[in-house]
Amino acid sequence: MTELSAARSAVRKVDLIIGSLITVDRKCARTRCSIVSGPERISVSSASNGFLYRDNRRLARLLQLAQLKVRASLEDIDFRSRRGLDRPQIASLGSCDWIRSGQNLLIHGATGCGKTYLACALANQACRQGLSALYVRASRLFEELNLCHADGSFRKRLAA
Repeated sequence: MTELSAARSAVRKVDLIIGSLITVDRKCARTRCSIVSGPERISVSSASNGFLYRDNRRLARLLQLAQLKVRASLEDIDFRSRRGLDRPQIASLGSCDWIRSGQNLLIHGATGCGKTYLACALANQACRQGLSALYVRASRLFEELNLCHADGSFRKRLAA
């Protein structure tokens, strides 16, 4: 094991311990307890809390990098209004298999029909599944791609 990998391993362990301590501290503050009994319960609880803490931190990072315009989720989509949304199709898109297979999605429609909300909801769902996403309006994307094509970084931008 190299020094770098040993250092990374140590940092992960410290991160897990800190996450566990923060979570246990918050639980104790909520329940007004000072000592948690049972060493087995503490170790199992601490490990699961540490993983939960890291997962929540990763989700927060992915959502921040996605630059979503609105807070939206697939669960909050209103299918009763006349927008022409097909519930099974939205559920299929919510599985994010299309992202894993390298496909793209283009959402179009009239002004005010919920394109931005739907895009942000799908991006939120992708982040919750551990995938990265980025919300960009089409006009800004085309402008950025034109600039990348002019300066020769087009292929690099498409790969990002």
